[in-house]
Amino acid sequence: TTNATTIREQTYGNSTVSSSILQTATGNSNASLYCIDLSTFEIVASVIDFAPPREEIQSVRFDGATAYVCTSIELSDPVFFFDLSDLNNITYKDTGTIEGFSTSLINLGNGYLLGIGRGDNWSDFKVEVYEETAVQIRINSKFRETVHYNPMPGVSKEVVYFLTHTTQKHIKAREGEIAQVEWVPLEQVEQSLTHENDKVVFRSAMKMLKEQELQAKG
Repeated sequence: TTNATTIREQTYGNSTVSSSILQTATGNSNASLYCIDLSTFEIVASVIDFAPPREEIQSVRFDGATAYVCTSIELSDPVFFFDLSDLNNITYKDTGTIEGFSTSLINLGNGYLLGIGRGDNWSDFKVEVYEETAVQIRINSKFRETVHYNPMPGVSKEVVYFLTHTTQKHIKAREGEIAQVEWVPLEQVEQSLTHENDKVVFRSAMKMLKEQELQAKG
C-alpha cells in the first residue's frame, strides 16, 4: 500500500526523468525518493528510507532539480531538501525536528521556503519560513533560544537560534546576505561576539552541551 505520491516531470541531460516521492504505509518502512525514466519507467536513482521510522509525508514541492519534503510523527516535523542535479550523487539535508508540520510548501526563491500547516497542537495554524544554508547541518532539537530586539522605533524582531552539527570544513557566505563567515575556535567565540544577547545564547548552548556530556558519561 502506498500513498502521498507526487510526480513532476524533469529533464536531465538527454533523458526525461520523473522525480517522485513515495511513502510506503506498511510495516516499519518510511519515506523514500525515486527518480523514474519516463521512457522506460525504470528507476534510475533513489534515496531509500531517508526519514526516521514511522515518519509520514505531509507535503512535497518540486522545483527544477530540487525537491522539498515535509515528514512528521504526530505534531513534529523535519523538512528535507534534496539536490537532484546529479542523479548519480543525490544529496539532501534536513531542518531537524520542528514543532508542528507543513501541509503546503512554497518556494520563495533565494534559498527560502514557506511552510504552511499545523502548529504544536491540532488547533494551531502555522506559517514558517525555512532558509536553506550553504552548510550541511543537523539540528540539535533539544536547543532553541529566542531573542527579541528593536532595530528602530516601532519595529520588533524575533530571532530563533538552534544548535547544529556539521562535519563540513569549507563554508562560504551567501552573496548579498552575509558579508563574512568563518570558523572560530570554541574558546574564542564569546570574545568574537558583539551583542550581549548573542553571548547569552552561546553560554546557554555551552551549558546544554556540558550537561549532555555529563549525562553521556553517566
